[in-house]
Amino acid sequence: MINSICDCLLQLLALAPFIWAARRSNENARKKTLILCALLFIITSVATDLSSNILQFKGQSWNWTGKIASLVIALIFIFSYRPLKPYQFGFTTTIETQNARGIFLICSGYALLRVVLYITMAKGPATYNIETILYQSTIPGITEEIIFRGILLTLLNQIFTKPRWAFANTAFGWAAIITSCLFGFTHGFYLDSAYHIQFNFFAIVRTAFDGFLFALLLHKTKSLIPSILLHNILNLIGNH
Repeated sequence: MINSICDCLLQLLALAPFIWAARRSNENARKKTLILCALLFIITSVATDLSSNILQFKGQSWNWTGKIASLVIALIFIFSYRPLKPYQFGFTTTIETQNARGIFLICSGYALLRVVLYITMAKGPATYNIETILYQSTIPGITEEIIFRGILLTLLNQIFTKPRWAFANTAFGWAAIITSCLFGFTHGFYLDSAYHIQFNFFAIVRTAFDGFLFALLLHKTKSLIPSILLHNILNLIGNH
């Protein structure tokens, strides 16, 4: 647990320049919301770590129980947070597609590019594992999208309202940048078991870009379903 908390604090510290820049543009940004986001990030991360050894089955390769534990916490928050309704967190089956062609094309092209890169860079024939396919096509994308895009992105959008930029005809602000960077840091900036800092630049940039696309999908469609689908597709590429 200590290692997990230290990872979170390290990753949040790396976000400090982005949060400082966002607060300069939004002087009235509520500190309570920032603290709430930080606590939710830490709590769900620790829950993922602490629950990793619960209900394991023989030959298990992936942290099912940890992801499910953090998912349960996220869902409890969404349905108990009074200021917002669940649909405002993107927790809805209604997908707005008006003027979404641009971002859909970019996401489709990016997924195809990832497939091509995987095939051309693969060493040896592809191997398939049933547990990995089931895991990568379900729980990571669902859990991480609800936490990062559903909760954190939505809450930060409440306090960082300007400036607003646009990409692929989709408006976004500091919230999308901050959550995307945090998503990248969780995949490539952490402490190992000996408390040495590990920094994987490629992993950070790739997953931060992934997170940015996921954020744009939520902004444009107002639903988590498209970002969850893309997230799980990208997880499956090279992880099967």
